[in-house]
Amino acid sequence: MYDVRQAGFEIHRLAKACKDPIESNALRVVGQAVATGHMKEHAMVASDYAIKVINLLYPQDRDSVKKERLWQINLLKSFV
Repeated sequence: MYDVRQAGFEIHRLAKACKDPIESNALRVVGQAVATGHMKEHAMVASDYAIKVINLLYPQDRDSVKKERLWQINLLKSFV
């Protein structure tokens, strides 16, 4: 568990150092996804950071955001 947490912290340190907001937020998606190894609630934060990345890539494009969120929901449904 210690190693998982340390990996997540390192990814977030990299995210803080990024000048590019898209890259920084993409790293935060990964950091939160890694953090699910110690606490499942990080998955929700990771999904929200993914939406933030979509918003940065496609400003004012609600269809792209909707497409991403529906993809996330459908992926979850496939595991149930």
